Amino acid sequence: MKKQPLVSILIPMYNSSEFLEETLQCAVNQTYKNIEIIVQDDCSTDNSVEIAQKIGNIDSRVNVFSNSMNLGMCKNWNSLFEKAKGDYILKLDADDLIKPDIISILIEKGIESNADIVSAAYEFLFKDSSHKQIPIHNNLNEGVVHNLLSTIIFNNPFHLVFSILRKEFIDSIKLNDKYFMQTEVGDAEFLIRSALNKAKLYFVPISLGYYRIHDNNSSNTPLKQTSSFYFDVLPLYHTTLKKHPHFNYTKKINIDTWVYIKQILKRTAPFNSKLLFQMIKLRF
Repeated sequence: MKKQPLVSILIPMYNSSEFLEETLQCAVNQTYKNIEIIVQDDCSTDNSVEIAQKIGNIDSRVNVFSNSMNLGMCKNWNSLFEKAKGDYILKLDADDLIKPDIISILIEKGIESNADIVSAAYEFLFKDSSHKQIPIHNNLNEGVVHNLLSTIIFNNPFHLVFSILRKEFIDSIKLNDKYFMQTEVGDAEFLIRSALNKAKLYFVPISLGYYRIHDNNSSNTPLKQTSSFYFDVLPLYHTTLKKHPHFNYTKKINIDTWVYIKQILKRTAPFNSKLLFQMIKLRF
């Protein structure tokens, strides 16, 4: 019988005590057993480390590391990814939830399709425990995603938390010897880089996890991620994307610019002249 691939579940955390135990239980309760679970704390000031260590004392697959100084989100991710020994990696944020069979399902699909990334549908989980499906997932069929770059940049339906990444592939596409760029949208940049490096992404249209919506989500800060995308990520790929034969670069920026102007007029986003100028500048 062929040995099952090792899967590394990587959990970065910072002041995650409110949801951490539930998230860790999702990891240890996977039906797929050949896993390692690596938790890395980025100088939390709450009792996150104690919670993780308590579970690690019960389950030897859970290994807990603590940074000596605060690294920030993507530097912590990079440090964590360097510790992974698995053939595949799943990055599980410390406030999100995955279903018990997510790794079993994604590994099976990954091996069958020889995919570099296997991504599942997921749902939003709200404070009142209600959850909501994400409509864009209904527009994707199961299988290898074609026109991956356009799919990611226009209406990204994929999330690293609900995906497995083939280690051999992500090792081959490092940026300046790092898995992630130091930016608020490190996961989005990673997916764009993957697409530009001809990643084979297989989509599973079954909801296999929950992205938790709460007050401390980084995406809740107005324009934080949009600014990071336009100042950190897009300039890096500006020339490549403009010349890409299967991607309408100008259309993407026009849509974003118009959406932002409408948000300003409706007063749902603050006016940022530097961001607006950057959007216009990158059209050319």
